[in-house]
Amino acid sequence: MSIPYFYCLTCGYTDSCVGHRWEDDSRLAKFTSFACKDCKRLCDNSYLKGEPEFVKGMVRWHYSPAEPFCMWCGSKNIEEWSENNPICPQCGGIMQKIDK
Repeated sequence: MSIPYFYCLTCGYTDSCVGHRWEDDSRLAKFTSFACKDCKRLCDNSYLKGEPEFVKGMVRWHYSPAEPFCMWCGSKNIEEWSENNPICPQCGGIMQKIDK
């Protein structure tokens, strides 16, 4: 999976994150992008934790809420972030996806 970069048109802040919710191939967790209100950076982390249940030789996955945190500073003071509503965590401006 290619991770896109985003650029703030107001302050010039640049960071990379996926920019939406997704599930990896392992099914151990579901992920989304977050903006940290403390260090003011973007990050990707889990929002649901997968746990397998074995029923008659088959695996069923149950997802429970994970306590997401900022991958940079460890803060739990984060909010979900999306490229559909690309608010800059640094200044509140608008971020634009850029190709590198």
